Amino acid sequence: LAMPPAILMFTSTIVLPSFGMDLGESGCLSYSIHHSVDVYILLILVLSTPVQFVVARRFHAAAFKAIKRKSPNMDVLVSIATNTSYFYSTG
Repeated sequence: LAMPPAILMFTSTIVLPSFGMDLGESGCLSYSIHHSVDVYILLILVLSTPVQFVVARRFHAAAFKAIKRKSPNMDVLVSIATNTSYFYSTG
Protein backbone atom coordinates (compact mmCIF):
# COMPACT_ATOMS: atom_id res chain seq x y z
CA LEU A 1 0.00 0.00 0.00
CA ALA A 2 2.74 2.45 0.87
CA MET A 3 5.37 1.05 -1.48
CA PRO A 4 4.35 3.07 -4.58
CA PRO A 5 4.61 6.40 -2.71
CA ALA A 6 7.96 5.29 -1.27
CA ILE A 7 9.29 4.47 -4.73
CA LEU A 8 8.03 7.80 -6.13
CA MET A 9 9.60 9.68 -3.20
CA PHE A 10 12.94 7.95 -3.67
CA THR A 11 12.93 8.52 -7.41
CA SER A 12 11.91 12.17 -7.31
CA THR A 13 14.18 13.24 -4.45
CA ILE A 14 17.26 11.02 -4.87
CA VAL A 15 17.54 9.37 -8.29
CA LEU A 16 16.40 12.11 -10.69
CA PRO A 17 18.38 14.95 -9.05
CA SER A 18 21.53 12.81 -9.19
CA PHE A 19 21.12 12.75 -12.99
CA GLY A 20 20.59 16.51 -13.15
CA MET A 21 16.79 16.41 -13.41
CA ASP A 22 15.15 18.45 -10.66
CA LEU A 23 11.37 18.05 -10.72
CA GLY A 24 10.88 20.98 -8.33
CA GLU A 25 12.09 23.51 -10.89
CA SER A 26 10.30 22.33 -14.00
CA GLY A 27 6.86 22.74 -15.52
CA CYS A 28 3.66 22.66 -13.55
CA LEU A 29 5.35 21.32 -10.40
CA SER A 30 6.99 24.69 -9.80
CA TYR A 31 3.62 26.51 -9.67
CA SER A 32 3.43 28.45 -6.39
CA ILE A 33 0.37 27.74 -4.27
CA HIS A 34 1.14 29.91 -1.23
CA HIS A 35 4.29 31.95 -0.48
CA SER A 36 7.05 29.30 -0.45
CA VAL A 37 4.77 26.27 -1.00
CA ASP A 38 4.65 24.98 -4.55
CA VAL A 39 3.04 21.91 -6.13
CA TYR A 40 6.26 19.87 -5.82
CA ILE A 41 6.48 20.43 -2.06
CA LEU A 42 2.82 19.54 -1.65
CA LEU A 43 3.31 16.39 -3.74
CA ILE A 44 6.27 15.34 -1.58
CA LEU A 45 4.16 15.89 1.56
CA VAL A 46 1.27 13.82 0.17
CA LEU A 47 3.62 11.00 -0.85
CA SER A 48 5.68 10.95 2.35
CA THR A 49 2.75 10.89 4.78
CA PRO A 50 1.61 7.31 4.05
CA VAL A 51 5.21 6.14 4.10
CA GLN A 52 5.70 7.66 7.56
CA PHE A 53 2.46 6.46 9.10
CA VAL A 54 1.76 3.17 7.26
CA VAL A 55 5.19 1.66 6.68
CA ALA A 56 6.62 2.84 10.00
CA ARG A 57 3.52 1.91 12.01
CA ARG A 58 5.15 -1.28 13.30
CA PHE A 59 8.11 0.73 14.65
CA HIS A 60 5.78 3.22 16.33
CA ALA A 61 3.66 0.47 17.91
CA ALA A 62 6.73 -1.44 19.14
CA ALA A 63 8.25 1.78 20.46
CA PHE A 64 5.09 2.61 22.38
CA LYS A 65 5.10 -0.87 23.97
CA ALA A 66 8.79 -0.57 24.85
CA ILE A 67 8.25 2.81 26.49
CA LYS A 68 5.28 1.43 28.42
CA ARG A 69 7.56 -1.37 29.71
CA LYS A 70 10.18 1.29 30.58
CA SER A 71 12.65 -0.59 28.42
CA PRO A 72 13.55 1.53 25.37
CA ASN A 73 15.06 -0.33 22.45
CA MET A 74 16.00 0.27 18.81
CA ASP A 75 12.33 0.68 17.83
CA VAL A 76 12.12 3.75 20.07
CA LEU A 77 15.17 5.22 18.37
CA VAL A 78 13.75 4.58 14.88
CA SER A 79 10.35 5.96 15.82
CA ILE A 80 11.73 9.12 17.40
CA ALA A 81 14.15 9.74 14.53
CA THR A 82 11.60 9.26 11.75
CA ASN A 83 8.97 11.35 13.52
CA THR A 84 11.46 14.10 14.24
CA SER A 85 12.63 14.27 10.64
CA TYR A 86 9.07 14.10 9.26
CA PHE A 87 7.68 16.83 11.50
CA TYR A 88 10.78 19.00 11.10
CA SER A 89 10.51 18.84 7.33
CA THR A 90 6.78 19.59 7.32
CA GLY A 91 6.96 22.43 9.82
